[in-house]
Amino acid sequence: MCYQISKANISFSFFESILNIITRLFTSSKHLQYVRLDHNCILYLPEKISNCNIETLLLHCNRLEHLPNSLLKNLHKLKILNLSHNQLVSLPLPNDRTDLNRLQELYLSSNELDDDVFAIISRYERLKILYLAYNRIEQIDDRFDRRFLFFLSQIYLLNFSSLSKLTSLTDLNLSGNNIQSLPQMALLTMENLQVLCLHSNQLRAIPDLRRLNLLKVN
Repeated sequence: MCYQISKANISFSFFESILNIITRLFTSSKHLQYVRLDHNCILYLPEKISNCNIETLLLHCNRLEHLPNSLLKNLHKLKILNLSHNQLVSLPLPNDRTDLNRLQELYLSSNELDDDVFAIISRYERLKILYLAYNRIEQIDDRFDRRFLFFLSQIYLLNFSSLSKLTSLTDLNLSGNNIQSLPQMALLTMENLQVLCLHSNQLRAIPDLRRLNLLKVN
């Protein structure tokens, strides 16, 4: 059965059969582009996801601890994804084809994500809005030997931060983590950045970002 609907709002529903409904949305509703499933206490999503036409997926305020491995690979038309206020500790891998990673807005605040999340997020080079407030982030640089990376960056003026790939960002929220330092070179590549929220961290210093003419720091 094929449902000819483009939008589905099933927030605050608490249906006992919510998983069956979600499964149908992700597999049978081929015309569906907008899905709202927030505030439902959802524990997990179906592993099989074949509807690749969804552009907006709102799953905030649930109880998700992990996501299906195929979620970000198969939803390759997805532009807006809200997973804030869950219990996620990691994200699944995106599509291997960069041109199919179309996310523009990603909301991940109030989860359990750590530094490793940047290796995944950096694959979404079209991102304009990224919210990572109130997670468990301590370092923004990739997880190599940071003393070695610092040495190389000073000698060769290279940028080893995952954030350096996100040059389209206009809004970045890293508030409420345990970040002590910021990758200045990576931030300076974000010429479109307008809003940078950093409050409630352990920052020892704020890098000189005066070259970013559009930027407002909070």
